[in-house]
Amino acid sequence: MKKIIVATLLAVCCLGTFLHAQSVTYLLDYEGIPGSSVIKGYENKIEVLSYSHGVSRTVSSSSGGGSARTVGAPEVGEMSIFMALDTKANVELTRAAFTGQGKLIKLIGLLNQGDAAPRKFLEIELTEGLISSLTQEGSNGNQVYLNLSLNFLRIKFTTIPVDPRTGQPGTPVSFSYDLEKRN
Repeated sequence: MKKIIVATLLAVCCLGTFLHAQSVTYLLDYEGIPGSSVIKGYENKIEVLSYSHGVSRTVSSSSGGGSARTVGAPEVGEMSIFMALDTKANVELTRAAFTGQGKLIKLIGLLNQGDAAPRKFLEIELTEGLISSLTQEGSNGNQVYLNLSLNFLRIKFTTIPVDPRTGQPGTPVSFSYDLEKRN
């Protein structure tokens, strides 16, 4: 388990170095809801401006000093998505927020490579995902934006490391966590 976590962290660090000079696009693949993306190979996905997700845990140190500490279970936060209104997906996303049915939801990260096809470097898969909160924001003369909060039962992170010298993809590295089983 530790080897998988270390490998994932190393892959993300190497990827971060490579991404620094690259343009990145994020897409949402929400089961049953087509979006407006026309990116070759990723048609009908929903374009995302930004996302965030976090994990925290309580850590208590002993009052006597030293290295003794108590570490609590991970607290897995919901994923937040910020996006411009996708006129093809908006009504169905709103319906999904009202119905609360669990679906497979994927966040996909693509490296834009000029004239070459974009290359997937990240996929975060949410099993039994649902929209726990949807907020639309708009004003005169401005774009309409949506904020989504996604709740889920299982999450799987996959990164595809990129060799910074050659730009070639490496072997995908994955990590999964089941919130029900806490493992």
